[in-house]
Amino acid sequence: NDGHPNDSDCAPEDAGIYPGAEDLYGDGVDQDCDGADGDAGDLDNDGHPNEGDCAPEDAGIYPGAPDPYGDGIDQDCDGGDGVDLDGDGYPSNLATGEPLLDCNDSDATLNPADQDSDGYSSCAGDCNDLDASVTPDDADLDGYSTCDGDCDDSNGSVNPGQVELCDLLDNDCDSSTDLEGDRVDLDADGDPACSDCDDDDGTAETLDRDGDSVSTCGPDGLPDTSDDDCDDNSPIIYPGASDNYGNGLDEDCDGADGFDSDGDGAPFGVDCNDSDASEFPGAPELCNGEVDDCSGVLPADEIDTDGDQYVECAGWVGTAPGVLGGGDCGPTDPGTYPTAPEQCSGIDNDCNGTVDDSFDLDGDGYSPCAGDCDDSDPNSAVAGLGVVTQGGVFVSICAGTFEMGCTPGQPACGAEEVLHTVTLTRDFWMGETEVTQEQWQSLMGSNTAHHGPNGAGPVCGLDCPMETVTWIEALLFANALSTAEGLAECYTVNGNTATVNAPSGSVYDCAGYRLPTEAEWEYAARAGTDLAYAGSNTIGDVAWYSDNSSNVTHPVATKLPNAWGLYDMTGNLTEWNWDRYSATYYSVSPATDPQGPTNSASRVIRGGNFSRPYTWARVAFRQDISPGFRSTSYGFRLARTAP
Repeated sequence: NDGHPNDSDCAPEDAGIYPGAEDLYGDGVDQDCDGADGDAGDLDNDGHPNEGDCAPEDAGIYPGAPDPYGDGIDQDCDGGDGVDLDGDGYPSNLATGEPLLDCNDSDATLNPADQDSDGYSSCAGDCNDLDASVTPDDADLDGYSTCDGDCDDSNGSVNPGQVELCDLLDNDCDSSTDLEGDRVDLDADGDPACSDCDDDDGTAETLDRDGDSVSTCGPDGLPDTSDDDCDDNSPIIYPGASDNYGNGLDEDCDGADGFDSDGDGAPFGVDCNDSDASEFPGAPELCNGEVDDCSGVLPADEIDTDGDQYVECAGWVGTAPGVLGGGDCGPTDPGTYPTAPEQCSGIDNDCNGTVDDSFDLDGDGYSPCAGDCDDSDPNSAVAGLGVVTQGGVFVSICAGTFEMGCTPGQPACGAEEVLHTVTLTRDFWMGETEVTQEQWQSLMGSNTAHHGPNGAGPVCGLDCPMETVTWIEALLFANALSTAEGLAECYTVNGNTATVNAPSGSVYDCAGYRLPTEAEWEYAARAGTDLAYAGSNTIGDVAWYSDNSSNVTHPVATKLPNAWGLYDMTGNLTEWNWDRYSATYYSVSPATDPQGPTNSASRVIRGGNFSRPYTWARVAFRQDISPGFRSTSYGFRLARTAP
């Protein structure tokens, strides 16, 4: 009876529902039979009346429609782009990890916004995004953040997992300092837990039972430390008390009867050094230069017997003055110790377990111990190696430094033998013997020796040294030998004068054969020794001189050689040198590669001879003579700078 026939009435049994009736939106009822809740109609036929549809003319936009985020359209009429059920401005339909994704779209207080600007949003774990002091950050690194209930995130001893301490703090964050609970005396020693350093041990407490001002917990309140009273029932026993040795009491709580400063168990009066815990009676001996066992006697293997700053015991840890270390494998040999330079001695000088005499760094087949002058240069000379030439055998000699002149081994020195240090920088070859008559005759085509087959004196033989030659004639023989062997001549001879054929003008730079300089001659004669004569302190072993020669020359190499294999350096014939002579030259001589003064007419002669006494045969003895002088007792030997 609503005035509308049943066939047009969408609810013929309900008088309030009929075409044209007033249709209120929002009650979920279609009172006017237009197919929608509300009177406004549904222009876009999307099932939502116009008055509730935020886009009544767009069928794709209506309340509850799918609303993908990012297209700038509010398809579900909730006021924002995307699904935002709680209306906080942040959608929930974003991919995981997107910064605007709402982690809880049913609670407007939980979203990606950092409302309190503490660096964390509620979606990033901020349990209170309205309080910047509450964050999920663990500032004191104790394993708890303020969001985990840490009531003081600046103190690592305060967090919900802590045990209450006697520090007036709420250590376990239960809103109480719990002092009442800490006053419980679990071990019934009369000292409550809040002050007792060990409330499970009735002997460990902060009470001072014996009145000596020290408790079993000590001043620091901690058990088992050096300040604890080891007997809180005796007032004479406490740390720092005077401890008399021999009464069987440890009165100072150091673990021993008596005063034991170093804590090694040996008290003062028994301990020989109560300031060093490694020294006490019966202590093991260390390699340290100290008498560790208090015996009063330093072990022999800790004494530097040979003065090389190393001792025999291994693993040196001491600081004894003058001792660098242990492991000396030659305790009586000052040249044998760890890090010592290897010498050509046939022993392990550096204590590395091997004898290193045979190393050959440059691969030339010779080690320094075999005479290699420079083991970094395969072309360097080899000391003592004989080289056969038309001029005889030449011996290689390494460059080096020596003391020239009046050394301790030279008796009766002359004023001109001033001691000075000389360095020869060039390896050189020295004739094994003086030039013989045979060598002279073969190269020069004649033999004018006084003791030769055509001479006036007793014939000595062709293996006797060539004598009665002037200084210039010796230079001419050197040039002839150079030419014969295809070498540039060392000298340009003009009458009785000679100049050196080297751009530098130095005789050491000559390519060919030459006379030795005075420094080379003495260096070779000494052969690294300080003997009076070349090879011995007994002149008769190495030289023909006035007392054993019968006043005649003798064949070369019939006496012993010196250490470098050179014969007759001090005897048989006195030998010409290259240098001009000056009695005062040694005082002004260059320290390196000297070659004599430049303003003297005479030349140096060295080495003694068959007609002169032993004093002439000393290796330091020097004389001068005119370069044109001839004598039956003067000869020469040649040298050559090693290429």
